[in-house]
Formats: sequence, structure tokens, C-alpha cells
Amino acid sequence: MPFSVMLLFGVAMVVGSWMLRPNWRWLRDLAKPEDVNHRAIIGARHYFVTVFLLIVLFGLRYDVTATAGWLALAWGDGAAALVGGKVSTRLPWSRHKTVSGFITCILLVYCAIAISFLWTYDELTWLSAPTLVYFGAVSLIIGVAESLETKLDDNYIVGLGTAALLFVGTAVFHLW
Repeated sequence: MPFSVMLLFGVAMVVGSWMLRPNWRWLRDLAKPEDVNHRAIIGARHYFVTVFLLIVLFGLRYDVTATAGWLALAWGDGAAALVGGKVSTRLPWSRHKTVSGFITCILLVYCAIAISFLWTYDELTWLSAPTLVYFGAVSLIIGVAESLETKLDDNYIVGLGTAALLFVGTAVFHLW
């Protein structure tokens, strides 16, 4: 997909996410209490700003990292919240995150990275033990960072963090 189309898509999604309101009938059941208080769907805003930043920062020259960041955001962060639930065992370092959500995030970030590489490259020249170990390290780092209680929204941590760590793997370690 041409960069200009990706950029236009990103801008459209950011603008669209700023227009969403939790009092709309079809969004009322999905809105969190903090969304109602802010009169905006905050998670959607952070999600699409993250996607836009992935496009701007990595989409032109490093499409595999942008794709991996987006998939990690969609799968890893999204599934961690769904699987974690309210009754799972809490992580020792976070009262809001669960062990099952933490493990799910790590596994799906790993899958997101691997699938991005399979999708982007025609040949499997990137496939090596050091690269797969690096993918695991990235996934673990992202899982830990996502589980920490910080003021930064998880969307930025998972999406941009995954892409940034993959960029480091490309620039510094020349793994693929």
C-alpha cells in the first residue's frame, strides 16, 4: 500500500476517533465509566493516534516494524485485557494486571511479530535462532512494560514499543 494512502487512512482514523461519543446508542454499552466522564472514547483515540504514529515513524521505510507494532497493539494489548478478566490472579507488581493477561500479551506480541515478518518478506532469510530469540525478548519486554502501572497509555507502550525494539534489532544487531 502506498505511504500516502496509509497516511490518509491514519489521519482519517484519528479524526474519526475524536468524533466518537459514549452517549451514542451503539457505543453506550461499550463505553467505560471514564469515557462517560470525559465524554469521549479515550481508548479509541489512543489506539488510532498510536496507529498514526506507527505509520509516520515506520511506515515509509520500515513497514515490517509498523505492521508488527499494529498487530501487537491489536492482538497483544487487546487480548491481555480480554483474557485477564476480573477473577484471574493479579501480578505481584501490578494490582490492575493479571497473570493470564500478561502471558497472553507476551504470546500474542510474539505471534504478531512473526506473522508480520512472514507477511512482509517473500523469503525466510530472516528466520534464524538469534532472530526468534530476539522476537521473544521483545515480546517479554513489551509484556512487562504493558503490565507496569504507568501514566502512559498501554496502546503507546505495546504498539510503538514493539516497533521501536524491532527497529533496534534491525539497526543495531542486523538480525534480519
